[in-house]
Amino acid sequence: MFCSKCGKEIPENIDAKFCSYCGATIPFLGNQNPDSRSASEDSLRTISGVGNSSGNSGGSVTLSSVNTINQVTVAGMQRFVLIILTAFSSFGLFLPLVRIEGSILGQSRGEVYSIARFLVEMEDITSVFGSDANMAIINMAIILLLVSAMIFIASAIMGLPSLYSAIIKKDYNDSDEGAVKSAILGLIGVIMVWIVTIVISSLLKQKVYWGSASMGLSGLGYVYLIGTIVIYVLVKRESVAKTIENTSNNETHEANH
Repeated sequence: MFCSKCGKEIPENIDAKFCSYCGATIPFLGNQNPDSRSASEDSLRTISGVGNSSGNSGGSVTLSSVNTINQVTVAGMQRFVLIILTAFSSFGLFLPLVRIEGSILGQSRGEVYSIARFLVEMEDITSVFGSDANMAIINMAIILLLVSAMIFIASAIMGLPSLYSAIIKKDYNDSDEGAVKSAILGLIGVIMVWIVTIVISSLLKQKVYWGSASMGLSGLGYVYLIGTIVIYVLVKRESVAKTIENTSNNETHEANH
């Protein structure tokens, strides 16, 4: 016999009312005739995704079974989105998250820079200040940008093992923990970069460009920022759902004893 919730096989010689793997209630089949019992078991196999070697599809799908299938489908989609977003957040250092107008670069068209490239080009972008009093602020902005780069590296260190746990090991608890840490670090990093672009853009406008210079997050930068928030929400939502489900199963188990 197979559990209708988790799909694990339950030995028939064990007279149990609850699944030892997930705590779900096990339907009592002892008084059914062999044909009816076989049909019920086939139904459980079908619902739990376990094929029937004899080809029968006996039994009917109940409303609770349909709900279970829907929940599994939604959970699978959320897991897929979580993996994609975690991979996205892990490579924040090399994504084109910064938008710089052409007037700052001395060209007709603007460009989008990765954080790594932005650091390399920062000296040229801020060279216009020379020994200006604003250089103290610029130096602080550069230090902030360096710190953000290190935070992005830390985000990758947390995110890549999380992807390994989710895709290879199928250890979603460990994966979710790493994904949240990676997302939080990525969010902090992109906000710091955003602050740097606002400060430098403001100073450049006052210095030489008279309001025509601008830099900030690129479209992908805003997507990255939102993506890190979505990761946090998805993981926390799943964590709360697991807690509620475990509490409900424990209460049901205690009530039946």
